[in-house]
Amino acid sequence: MNINLDTNWHELWMKNRAHFKATIYDNVFIPENPFLNQIKFLIYPSEELLYGGAAGGGKSSAILMSALQYVEEKNIPEGENKLNYNALIIRKTFEDLDMPNAIMSRAKQWLLPFEDDGLVTWKEQKKRFIFNSGATLTFRYLNHDKHLNSYQGSELQFVAFDELTQFPEHH
Repeated sequence: MNINLDTNWHELWMKNRAHFKATIYDNVFIPENPFLNQIKFLIYPSEELLYGGAAGGGKSSAILMSALQYVEEKNIPEGENKLNYNALIIRKTFEDLDMPNAIMSRAKQWLLPFEDDGLVTWKEQKKRFIFNSGATLTFRYLNHDKHLNSYQGSELQFVAFDELTQFPEHH
């Protein structure tokens, strides 16, 4: 994780704990409790953030938690229209997305149990979850330069690259 070494984590936590509780701990779609480095990633005040580390360090789960923060119906103020929140998670190849316990597979483990309750729908062809709030979580891959322009004009509130180091710098 690329952070300012002078960050006052206690102050940052105190400032964000109510929001964090509502969007992470009380979020029905997030079955895991984040550990310390994931919490730091999730509360750090930045529009762009890199979170690195060894395999199995919780990076993909942190990305998935971050993507799911704003998908719940309860986060929509009374009288407002459905939530206009669209999240996109990108990997280098489709195979990287779909491997056992990879990020899309993990999202299916977390979210498909809610399909019977009508809280979320999985669109297999589009690789997209649609939540009853109207929010979406989409998975895509970017393994050729010809795919670079595929996302222009999209209205996305969250974009994450899982395993960014697999992408050439010119992307």
